[in-house]
Amino acid sequence: MKARLKVELENRTLVELLVLERSHECVWLCLAKPAKKLKINRKIILKSPSAQDINLMVDGVDKETGGRFIKFPENITDLNSMNDLLDKYGEIPLPPYIKNSEEKSFHENSYQTEYATNPGAVAAPTAGLHLSKSLISNLKIKGVIILPITLHVGYGTFKPIDQEDLSNLKLHKEWVSVNKEVVEKIKKIKQTDRRIIAIGTTSVRALESCYSHEINDFIPISKYVDLVIKPGYKFKVVDGLLTNFHLPKSSLLLLVSAMIGRERLLDLYKKAIREKFRFFSYGDAMYISPDSLLEKK
Repeated sequence: MKARLKVELENRTLVELLVLERSHECVWLCLAKPAKKLKINRKIILKSPSAQDINLMVDGVDKETGGRFIKFPENITDLNSMNDLLDKYGEIPLPPYIKNSEEKSFHENSYQTEYATNPGAVAAPTAGLHLSKSLISNLKIKGVIILPITLHVGYGTFKPIDQEDLSNLKLHKEWVSVNKEVVEKIKKIKQTDRRIIAIGTTSVRALESCYSHEINDFIPISKYVDLVIKPGYKFKVVDGLLTNFHLPKSSLLLLVSAMIGRERLLDLYKKAIREKFRFFSYGDAMYISPDSLLEKK
C-alpha cells in the first residue's frame, strides 16, 4: 500500500506517518516521525494537491512500537477503504537507503511483486521482486507448482532486534492467510519427493504457522501470526528459500541462520560484501536449497 502519509500540524510543522494496521473502528496504528510532536488529542491535517484536506486526530500512544493511534474519517474501517485513501494521499514507503531519483511511477510499479493482489502490506516482500512474468512462466513450464498465499508484511519484518537475550524474543504480528486448497496441496507434496520453496522470509513464517503441534498436521489459517524462527527451530513445511541479503540485527537474519547455521551465514555475507553484492530491497538474492538446510545434513 502507499502507506506513507505526510500530515501537517496546526502550526504547519510536517510529520510523516506510516500506516501499519487497523486498531478498532476508524483508528489505525501508525509509526510517526517525529513522534514526539503528536500528543494525544492533537489535530493533524492530511493534505494532497489533488484532493481536499482531511482532519485526523491523535487517539493514543502504542507502548510496543512507540507509534500513535490515529483517528481517520469514520468510513476508513477496513483495508479496502484505507487503500482508497492511501491511493489519493499516500506514497510508496520506500526504505531510506533508496534515493527517490526516479519518477514515483517507477517505484509504484517496481516495488510491487508481479503477483501482488490484496492490499495490506506496508513493505514489499522483496524476495518476490525477483520473479518476473517470464521467469514465473518458465518455472511453470518446468513443472513448478506455484501456490498463492496472502501475507501483509508489517512492522515485525523491518523492526531491528534490540535485545541481546533472544530466549524470549517477541515479534510484532503480521496478518497471513493460507487457504484450505493450498494446505491440501502442501499435504500431498509432503507425501512425495517434491520440495516446498518459500519466496521470502515472511512466506516462511506464514507457511510454518500452518503447522499445528496440537494435531500434528497442517491447517488453513487466516489470522495474525507472531511466530519467531531462530536457531534450533525445526522446519515442518518449508524445504528451501529464495531471499534477499538482509539488514543487520533483523529477525530475517535470525530466520536464515536457523536454516543454515550462524557460521555459514556469516561466511556467505562476508563473500557477498567482498564481491559487492547489492543488499536490501532492490538487491541480490540467495537461494537456499533443500540440501543446504541444517536438518538435512
